[in-house]
Amino acid sequence: MDAELHNDLIERLGDSELCDEAVALVEACWSGDAAIDEALGDGARASAKPLRQKRPTPAAVFLSSIEVRGFRGIAQSSKLALDPGPGLTLVVGRNGSGKSSFAEAAEFALTSACSRWLGKSADWQKGWRNLHAKHAPMIRCGLAVEGAGETTVVVRWEDGAELDAGARTVERPGGGSEGIEWSALGWETPLKTHRPFLSYAELGALVEKPSGLYDQLEGILGLEAVASARKRLGDRKKAFAWEVKQCDADRKELVAQLGGSEDPRAGECSAVLEAKTPDLDALGRLLTGGSQGAGAEVMRRLQGLAQLRGPEVEAVGAKADAVRRALGERTAAKTEQAEHASALAGVIDKALGLQPSSACPVCLSALPQGWREDAQRRLSEARALAQALAEAERGLTEAVAGLRGLVRAAPVELLGSVPEVDVESLRTRWASWAEAPKDPGALADHAEQHVLELADAAALVRTQASARRDALVDTWGPMAEGLAAWLVRAREVAPKRARVAQLKKAEGWMKAVEESLRAQRFAPIQTRARELWEMLRQSSSVSLDTLELAGSATRRRVELEVSVDDRKSVALSVMSQGERGALALSLFLPRMEQPGSPFRFVMVDDPVQAMDLDKVDGLARVLASVAQTRQVVVFTHDNRLPEAVERLRLDARVVEVHRRAHSEAEARESLQTSAQHFQDAFAVMKSEQEVGRADPAGRLKASQNEAVGFQGLSEVLCMRPAG
Repeated sequence: MDAELHNDLIERLGDSELCDEAVALVEACWSGDAAIDEALGDGARASAKPLRQKRPTPAAVFLSSIEVRGFRGIAQSSKLALDPGPGLTLVVGRNGSGKSSFAEAAEFALTSACSRWLGKSADWQKGWRNLHAKHAPMIRCGLAVEGAGETTVVVRWEDGAELDAGARTVERPGGGSEGIEWSALGWETPLKTHRPFLSYAELGALVEKPSGLYDQLEGILGLEAVASARKRLGDRKKAFAWEVKQCDADRKELVAQLGGSEDPRAGECSAVLEAKTPDLDALGRLLTGGSQGAGAEVMRRLQGLAQLRGPEVEAVGAKADAVRRALGERTAAKTEQAEHASALAGVIDKALGLQPSSACPVCLSALPQGWREDAQRRLSEARALAQALAEAERGLTEAVAGLRGLVRAAPVELLGSVPEVDVESLRTRWASWAEAPKDPGALADHAEQHVLELADAAALVRTQASARRDALVDTWGPMAEGLAAWLVRAREVAPKRARVAQLKKAEGWMKAVEESLRAQRFAPIQTRARELWEMLRQSSSVSLDTLELAGSATRRRVELEVSVDDRKSVALSVMSQGERGALALSLFLPRMEQPGSPFRFVMVDDPVQAMDLDKVDGLARVLASVAQTRQVVVFTHDNRLPEAVERLRLDARVVEVHRRAHSEAEARESLQTSAQHFQDAFAVMKSEQEVGRADPAGRLKASQNEAVGFQGLSEVLCMRPAG
C-alpha cells in the first residue's frame, strides 16, 4: 500500500464511528496478518505502521521493432519495423500472410504466454514452431524505453525444445555480456494490470466473460492493497466464525446425545450446555467430580452400595452358637445353691472375720468342735459356685454382645432410593434384622432366621448397584470424553466469539471504503469508455447507460446496461457481434490510457471483425484519437480500415505483410492510395518514354497505359471511388 492511499485511509478512519477494537483491527490489516494477530491477541490498539512510499511508475515504453524467426507463420527471419512513439500503424495482409504472427510473437516475448491458445487444449500449442524453419525459433522485440534507450527482449529456443523452454534475455547497448535481469524492468505487475495486447480471441470474449473483464478493469485502479487488507479481515472473520459455528454445532450434538442418557450427570451437563452462554467452569467441575450436584451424589451412592457388605452368615451362626453355649453354661451354673452361694460366702466370710471363741456371737450357743474348718470349707464351696455362675453370666453377656454386634442398624448407604437398585427391600430386611429380641435364646434364633435373607438381599443390592454403576460409566465415559474435548475447544473459541463482531465491523468498513475508492477511481474510465462508444457506435441505436464494477469474489462482474431507442436492456442481449466488438474496444482502450501504465503502446489484432462500414469509420476515428498519446499498432486483413483512415484523412502508417512460399514473410511499408496513384502515373510516363525511344511501334500501348494511370490519378484528386 503506497503512502498516498495509506494517508487517505487514515483520514477516512479518523472520521468513522468504529469502536476502538474495530479501529485497531482496521489499522492492523494494512500491515499484514502478524499485525492482525497482535491486535486480536491482547486487544491492544495497533498503531498504523508507516508503509512504503508510492512506487514510481516505470519509464515509458514504445515498440520499435518485432523480429520473428521459426515462430508461428514465419519461417525465415522477418522484421516489422515500427515508429517508437505516438501514432497509428496499420499492419495489413490477407489471412495466412503471417501478420498475426508478429503480434503473437511480441505478446509471447513480453508475457511468456499467448492468448491464441490460453484456455484451450494442448493441440493448439503444437503448431507454434514453423514447419519450414531452417533455424531454431527466435523472437526479438525492440523497445524504446524512456531514459534508457533501446532495449531488446529476446526469446531463443534450442532445436527441438518445447514452447515453455524458451530462454528470455534483456539486452541494452553497453549493458554488458550478462544482460539485464527481467525483474529489473519492473513490468511484471503492469503486464497484468495494463496488458497492452488485445487479440482477436480476446476481443470477441472480452464482454462475454464478466469476471475476466472485471479483473482487467479493476486491476488498473490500484486498489489491490485495499482489497488484500479487506480480505485479511474477511479471512480471519470467516475462520473465527467457522470455529464458533462448529463449536456451537458440536454443542447441539452433545446436548442431543446427553438427552438420550439416563445418567443424572448427563442431565446436569445438558442443562449447562443449553444455556445461552454456557458456564464453562461449572461444566468443568461436573466433569472432574468437583461438583456437589445430584449426578455426583448418585455415583457416590452407587459406589457405596456396590461395596456394601451385610452380616456374614458363618459369623452370625458362630455367634448364635456361642450365645446358646453360653446360655447353657449359665443355666447349668445357675442352681439354687449357686444363686445363694455368693450371699452365703459373704456371711461365712464375715463370721470368720469375727473370730468367735467357743460361743456363737448371735445365739450365744456353744460352737461345735471344728466349726472353723467346716466354715472355711463351706466358704470355699460357696465361692466356687458363685464364681462359676458369674463366669457363666459373663460368658453369656459377651456372647450376646458379640451377636448383637453383628445385628447392627442399617448403614447410611441405604438411606433414600437409587434407580434400578432394590434398596427398599434390603432396608426393610435390615430393619427386621436390627429389631432383635433381648432374650439371648430368642436373639440367637432371630439372628439365624434373618441372616440368610439379609445376606441375599445385600448381595442383590451389590449386584444391582455395580451393574448400574458400570452401565453409567460405560455410557458416560465416551460422553465425558466428548464433553472434555468440547470444553477445551470452547475455552479456545470463547475470546474469538467476541472478536467475530469486531472483525465484521472492521471488514464492513473496509468494504465500504473500497467501494467508494473504486467508484471514485473508475469514474474517469467510465466517462472515457462512453466517449469511445459514442465514436464507435455511429448509426447504432444502442447507447451505453451503465458501466459499473459490481459484485465480488466468484460473482464479480461488469454491469453493462444499454438503451435501444430509449428502452433499457442488458448489453449482450441486444448487441450484434460488431457492436459487441466495438463495446469491447471501448472498454479496453481506456485501460491502456491510464497514467499508471508504463506501456505507451497498444497492439490490437483484427478489431474490425463484423463491423459495418459506419462502425469501421468510427473505429478509425477512435484509433486515431488514442494514437494522439499512444503508439497504436493494429493488425487487420480487412481493407476497409485502411481505406477509412485514408478517406477520413487520418494520419496513419500502413505496413503490408506478404507471404511467399515456405512461410517466407515480408513486412514493407505501403503508400496510401493517392500516393500510390501518383507513383503509378509517374512510372507509366517514364515507361512510355523508354518504350517510345526503344520501339516506336509500341507508342500506342504506352499511351493506353498512361491514360489508365492518369485516370486513376484524376479519380484520387476528385475523391471518387475507383472503378
